[in-house]
Amino acid sequence: MSSTVTTIYIDDANIRLLVMKGKRIIKRASLPLEPGFVEGGVVIKEDTVAAKLKEFILEKGIKAKKIIVGVSGLHNLTRPIQLPKLPQSILAEAVMRETKRILPVSVQQFYIMWQTIPPSAGKTNAFVSALRCRGTDSVISTLKKAGLMPTALDLKPLALARLVKEKTAIIIDVQPTEFDIIIVSDSIPQPIRTLPFPSEAGSWPQKLQLIKTELDRTIEYHNTNNPDKILDSNMRLHISGELANQKELEAVLPVELGHPVAMLSSRLKSDRDKDYGSYMANVGLAMLDSSLAKRAGPSVANTNLLPQVYRPKPIPIIKIVAIPAAATACALLIPMFVYAQSISANVTSLQIQLDTANLLIKQEQTKNNEIKQDLTKTEALYKTFNSALTNLKNQRSEINGNLDVSLEKLPENISIKSMSHAKGVLTIQGVAPGEAEVLSYASALENSGRFAEVTIGSMKIIETQEKIQEILFTIILEAKGKT
Repeated sequence: MSSTVTTIYIDDANIRLLVMKGKRIIKRASLPLEPGFVEGGVVIKEDTVAAKLKEFILEKGIKAKKIIVGVSGLHNLTRPIQLPKLPQSILAEAVMRETKRILPVSVQQFYIMWQTIPPSAGKTNAFVSALRCRGTDSVISTLKKAGLMPTALDLKPLALARLVKEKTAIIIDVQPTEFDIIIVSDSIPQPIRTLPFPSEAGSWPQKLQLIKTELDRTIEYHNTNNPDKILDSNMRLHISGELANQKELEAVLPVELGHPVAMLSSRLKSDRDKDYGSYMANVGLAMLDSSLAKRAGPSVANTNLLPQVYRPKPIPIIKIVAIPAAATACALLIPMFVYAQSISANVTSLQIQLDTANLLIKQEQTKNNEIKQDLTKTEALYKTFNSALTNLKNQRSEINGNLDVSLEKLPENISIKSMSHAKGVLTIQGVAPGEAEVLSYASALENSGRFAEVTIGSMKIIETQEKIQEILFTIILEAKGKT
């Protein structure tokens, strides 16, 4: 039977609910929110909103408790990052270090989630999502007060990106209080912009002018940073939300926005897609469920962003074992009780049983001796593995320290192409504008006191596509006390 998936999307103006069974939408409903209930993605009046939501769900006959929830992209951040090719063991630390560097505010204010995405030559690529703690906590708390249990969470822009079939596309979603502009480039949703409507932008001409201005700015930003992937005026816009529901605007939108326009499709092969314009985010959220994941587009941002603290805790293994262990104990006690009664009634039988028990004891003693021998071997193996683990920890500490110093001393005008670490030797290959910068970098590394020896392995003049000469260099760093 087809799975039933229930999704809820919350923003400042509405709560939208969608229920799907298989690839069919079987129920949809919207609960308007009064001003001040939710502000900037933060639920201000949790108890009031929870009570309204609980009543709304009861009224609509929704029985599901487990839901997938979507939140606005406002004040939440997403970004692809690129790192040198790194071992898996230090990748998580490197991603978090780079995320802290690029975030405009303290990382403590966000839940950070990331996933690796297809790598490029000699590089490790990751897609980072930073969800503001205050907004996320308020939404999860409100849902729980309403008797719901979120099993997955996603940002609306990422959910919408999951609906386009093209690897490169532009999406515009308009809601009453905000709008999203999403560029999907080579299956990576970036840049993403969620912007609030100012209070003075009340009419559609005013809103369209603001959307057009921000659309042009976003495309210009993308084209400047991706000169090999220019988006021109022939690139079609996929629209959803309030914009898709304004039938009288269909004829003028291409002129107003400067691009051909098409309604964002639910990818469900439904001829009623236009009726679901305000619920496209919910459809994209549903595709986080395994039953619908195959219908999603090529976007790489397809992971569950529900913070770990809110995910169901695994059942402790002791609880799993306890029940069969108790049953086994009962199964053993009953025949033992019967057995004891039979012994008391027949002394001769008891003697036979005793002789048999003595024989079994001898057999058990033999087994115990074998177990002791195996235990001795196991202890020796444990010592060997423990020694190897200690050595690996020391190597990791050394590698992290060497990488930290190498990146800390790196001048802004030098770029690293690769870093490799083997047997206490860190080899750095990079590109610098001149020999002086390479010598300065090598000198800074030597003066750090971290390395026993710093050697410039090679320096070679190369010429870029812009006919600019640069220095391709190799620096070899020998750690103190190689491991």
